[in-house]
Amino acid sequence: MTPYWVGRLNKNPLTARQLSERGGNLWCRLADDRVIISGYARDYMQGQIGI
Repeated sequence: MTPYWVGRLNKNPLTARQLSERGGNLWCRLADDRVIISGYARDYMQGQIGI
């Protein structure tokens, strides 16, 4: 969605906020043909996958 909103808003980088009880912030930057995403994460689940 970053390329769409950068073009639509003519703004780079973009900041997004999750407005829920858990909350969160996300920073997105369009760099040529790539999207650079940064923010903070918190573990909410752990597991193993066997192959």
